[in-house]
Amino acid sequence: MKVLIACCGTSHYYGFPKYFYLLAKYLAKQGIEVELVIDSEKGREKVKEVCGDVRSTVIRPATGVGANVLRRSLYSLTLARYLRNKSFDILHTGGTIPFAYLHIKNRIPTVFQPFGNESFTHLNVLQMSSPMQMFYRLLAQPVWRYCGSHADVIAAEGEFQIEEITKIYGVSRDKIFILPVGVDSSFIEERIKARTISRKELGLTANDFVLLSVNTLDVVKGINYLVDAFYVVRQRLASARLIIIGTGPEETRIYNQIKAYQLADSIIHLKNVPEVTLYDYYALSDLFVSPTLQKDFIMGILEAEVCGLPIVSTGQDWLVREGENGYIVPQKDHVAMANAILKIYKGNRKAMGIASQKIAKEYDFEAITKLAIKQYQKMLSQRNT
Repeated sequence: MKVLIACCGTSHYYGFPKYFYLLAKYLAKQGIEVELVIDSEKGREKVKEVCGDVRSTVIRPATGVGANVLRRSLYSLTLARYLRNKSFDILHTGGTIPFAYLHIKNRIPTVFQPFGNESFTHLNVLQMSSPMQMFYRLLAQPVWRYCGSHADVIAAEGEFQIEEITKIYGVSRDKIFILPVGVDSSFIEERIKARTISRKELGLTANDFVLLSVNTLDVVKGINYLVDAFYVVRQRLASARLIIIGTGPEETRIYNQIKAYQLADSIIHLKNVPEVTLYDYYALSDLFVSPTLQKDFIMGILEAEVCGLPIVSTGQDWLVREGENGYIVPQKDHVAMANAILKIYKGNRKAMGIASQKIAKEYDFEAITKLAIKQYQKMLSQRNT
């Protein structure tokens, strides 16, 4: 079996391509022939960091096009041309990427993975985006719908997505299979043992209470609400510090917010952290915060759980068990977020961290990959009958 995985390339921390990089890595470990196709030379280094020697092909170097949705749409056309004469068994992809290929007759079976439905179901998020972002998100909606309705199967992150997927894409339940986002536990555990970055190097002390958030700095990730919450926390806990890892269109807004709150001395922002040192920051932190406005998997939560961190989150109730390994708080409620952070500070963080590690074991990528292979085999069997 040969599986071709098509996704966008990225040089920084971004869950959508990172998930596919890890899927490629673990498919190869299971003996599956894999080709990872990306649209950017910049993504090659991140591919090497995440999935090592897995074969990768760049079929369309990134251009000056600024909007991701438009860039992926142009990539879709090039991908379709590339795949016409390509020999493979399964295409696994997401977003607007498979749009052009799905128009081809006698094409190869295709798995479509939505990775959240916020552009359809969270109009408030659209309204908070810049006018250009909102335009491209709305423009992409019919393309996404076509991809989901015409792909052979749709991979849902969990049961929580099923109802939305059936409505958005107009498909029946039997066209959907569950494929959760996983975590590369063994690699993370190895990196923690070999860690080289200490609190002292970051200007932090052993007594500091360090919060961590790792994500794309996009409006749907809600980092601005975390900064609001951190301001409240700092009024009550002078030893609190915040590390934000990520880059994205909201950077300027967040910098201005930090400046307005006069928090620059207590917040560390890092960009493009390589995989070999990323988990050092998890290991030196006390708590992970996910302020997302989306109801989807946040890969950083699983990474934090492997590292034994308690979690404060705004929506991942299947990864955060109330009072056991953290707390779920309402979206956009920075006061509730601050109170949950302080509650964990005063509570038994060690016990919560152990509970987090137990949850993470359920989402190890080795098990997730076996679910994908089972679905691929089913698709090929149906095609041959």
